[in-house]
Amino acid sequence: MRWLLIPWILVLTGCATSYTLTENELQDYLSDNMTVQQRQSPLPFVDAEMTLNRIDVAIGRSGDNVEVSTVSELVIRTPLLPIRASLTATLSAVPWYRPEDQSIYLRDLQVVEITATPKELNGPLQQLSSQSLTAVQLFLSNQPIYTLDQKDWKQELLAQFGRELTIEPGALRFHLRSGD
Repeated sequence: MRWLLIPWILVLTGCATSYTLTENELQDYLSDNMTVQQRQSPLPFVDAEMTLNRIDVAIGRSGDNVEVSTVSELVIRTPLLPIRASLTATLSAVPWYRPEDQSIYLRDLQVVEITATPKELNGPLQQLSSQSLTAVQLFLSNQPIYTLDQKDWKQELLAQFGRELTIEPGALRFHLRSGD
């Protein structure tokens, strides 16, 4: 009987030496867990509101970075008329794994690009959008972008014994500690 268990244990441990998190999985996780709605009044009689509508993720396409692109709706209310714009921002950061809470965080966040639609609003919105992006940057640098699922046996095993995170084109890969 014991001889029958050994091959199964070897198969299971071989399957659990790494876990891959794809761009789509990370994108879905962020979409489900990240909501940003911010209001500010940059000038008297002017009210601005930004709502995050969509998140896109690109992993490992520019070095060992994760790029997070957000599409937000921006409404600026002025005494004359409201202005509506779509704001697209791309942030680049380095992912790192924190074993204490089995989560991936981002550090060294940098703004890669900010664009507005309609294009005529690009100039005036640069200052306001940079301020609004502070909320997104703060969220991404202080909240995990992914936490290993303790209900999935493979992820739980990696949470207990894994420590290494590597960046591949289109995916993040967790590995068991070397020597384990």
